[in-house]
Amino acid sequence: MKPLPGLQDFISWCDENSIPTIVVTNAPRTDAEYTLRTIGQFERYGANMVIGQECSNPKPHPAPYLEGLLRIGAERRHCVAFEDSINGCKSSVGAGLFTIGIETGLNENELIQAGANLSIRNYKDPKLWKMIKNLN
Repeated sequence: MKPLPGLQDFISWCDENSIPTIVVTNAPRTDAEYTLRTIGQFERYGANMVIGQECSNPKPHPAPYLEGLLRIGAERRHCVAFEDSINGCKSSVGAGLFTIGIETGLNENELIQAGANLSIRNYKDPKLWKMIKNLN
């Protein structure tokens, strides 16, 4: 298992711009911890990730994303969620977040139909960086 292309560059960009990040997942805690360790991100996210099954309601309910917003002290109108599943898109959209679908298992049409505002292949996708440039 490897991180998606461009993930580390995107995380570094967030750090350089003082943008907080958090992992919100429906994966069981042990699976999420394994994945984070495998891609070298456990130290960063392991202690403060949101596990859907540990919330009042898991995805597709917005509760996991609302918990994530509380933990990082952010307002939904200033946040972006990256999602690769239908339930994840429904959760983040339901929480009022701009949602970017990641085409790891679903295609662009499926992600957009699930509520994603934009769909990318990975974190190097020019559509992502164009959107970021337009925010500045």
